[in-house]
Amino acid sequence: MIVVVGAGVHGLSTALHLAELRGSGEGVVVIDKQRVGAGASGISGGIVRNFYLSSAMNEIVHRSVEVFELDPGLFGFRQVGYIAVVPQAQADELERIAEQHRDVGYASTLIVGEDGVRRHMEATFPDWRARRSTALLHEARSGWANPTTTLSALEGMARAAGVTIREGIDVTGFDTDGPGAVTAVRTPVGAINCDLVVLAPGPWARDLLRLLNPAVDLDFHYWQVREGEYVHASAALDPSDPVVHLDADEPVAGMPTPWGIYFRPGLGRGAAVGGLPLPLDRASRA
Repeated sequence: MIVVVGAGVHGLSTALHLAELRGSGEGVVVIDKQRVGAGASGISGGIVRNFYLSSAMNEIVHRSVEVFELDPGLFGFRQVGYIAVVPQAQADELERIAEQHRDVGYASTLIVGEDGVRRHMEATFPDWRARRSTALLHEARSGWANPTTTLSALEGMARAAGVTIREGIDVTGFDTDGPGAVTAVRTPVGAINCDLVVLAPGPWARDLLRLLNPAVDLDFHYWQVREGEYVHASAALDPSDPVVHLDADEPVAGMPTPWGIYFRPGLGRGAAVGGLPLPLDRASRA
């Protein structure tokens, strides 16, 4: 028996792949203290990108995009592209990411130089006004997905493969047989015996790891991501417009320096927008 804790994107995807590896989902159970997608996955901006400095992450994301490409409609995937635009201080990072893309065969275009960046952005957004942007990386295969649609697809695929998904089941503890060997997951409705546990609880990882080993002093850092959908007729983006991630060092009233935002077409007449996250103090994340 394999127990996956957390029914978000990571938990459902892991359960599905375990079922495929085993030839059946029988003996694979996903539990969630609320419901499928009740945590961070369900309220995410749904950005599908490969904007990472880790070569391992680039390879994993490359493979995840291939899953989205299998059936974009099923997953609610809009393959409109993703453009990261940065100031001079971050230009070297884009060059390193572009090199990693080439290593794993992920299509992207690197442009260096303020004039070239401006021309590239004005081709899609004629009113582009960002200044001091000296590099961009345009990922052709990236884009965004409706998180609700993606979660529904993964849930359906996992259930079809024989995976059991149990909602409203909280984890209260673990039974172990030696270091790192979990033999059962304890819940208010009884223990679930298992040979393997996969933890995919998102922001609740700290609490579950403390249940596994209360003696371990874990120092987690939590951030409040500021994002939402701005709905206004004059602010509507074309559905085919790419996702744009802009990091800037140009001072703007009310923003820290440096600062960053992203924007993409919204599901309605508007735009989904996210800003630089704020760190939460210990009292806010207890």
